[in-house]
Amino acid sequence: MMNDVNLSYTGLTRFVKNPLRAAAYYFNGDKTAYDETSKAMEFGKLVHARLAAEGDIEYPIEAYARKDRKNGLLKAYSKLESMAVLADKLTDKLVNYDAAKKNLLTVDKGHQRELSVKNDTFHGILDYFNADTQTIIDYKFVNARGFDHVYSELERTFGNWIYTTLYHVQALVYLNIMQEHYDNLTYYIIAIDKDTQDYRIYDLTSVTSNLELIDNVNKLLEYIEKIKNGELIPEEVNDGSNWSISRRNARLDLDIEKPLFNGNLK
Repeated sequence: MMNDVNLSYTGLTRFVKNPLRAAAYYFNGDKTAYDETSKAMEFGKLVHARLAAEGDIEYPIEAYARKDRKNGLLKAYSKLESMAVLADKLTDKLVNYDAAKKNLLTVDKGHQRELSVKNDTFHGILDYFNADTQTIIDYKFVNARGFDHVYSELERTFGNWIYTTLYHVQALVYLNIMQEHYDNLTYYIIAIDKDTQDYRIYDLTSVTSNLELIDNVNKLLEYIEKIKNGELIPEEVNDGSNWSISRRNARLDLDIEKPLFNGNLK
């Protein structure tokens, strides 16, 4: 996998979901295309910051009730600490499991969090990497009450939460980068529901042997490169973002339909 466009997993999936919006951001310098934030995004950032600090940290003042640390965290962030503790415990257990599976007698406690990685095609940040066990862990703090029965727009059916995501693409991106330096990698996602703190652990290591996925990612990279070079006009999708809504409202297209009724009252 190699091209002239070096993107993160986030960048790749943005081109999947709305090519025009992604092109505006990455190639035309329109930073308004992705300037929206949400409580869910802020929550994720705070938990990741807590995990990276590996101990007590002082959260931004906006995370506290009435912006006063004496009042404690806002209700939306009240479970933040317990989720970080749960993620840490699961991490330790998972790394020991990986060590045993790989027949490692001892595991050095040395590891890295928020590790920036890059190759000629991709870049990104690993939430957790242990070089001794060659274990990559990515944390997802989600709203997935009932992990086994979540509706997937991609599959058009209810099923396991993991199939509602494109996280297998993220796994492929990070493994593609790290395989240049390591030969016995495993890639896990620890997903924790923010409400119930129910969790699932997914092993996505096998994505590197998914030839269909690799082929589709390569086609996506070629498509993105053609957009960058002006060979293709990117498709516009109304994805419900402020950016898309603003573009649509600026045009006010008159798409008038003439419905045909059969005259029945029942």
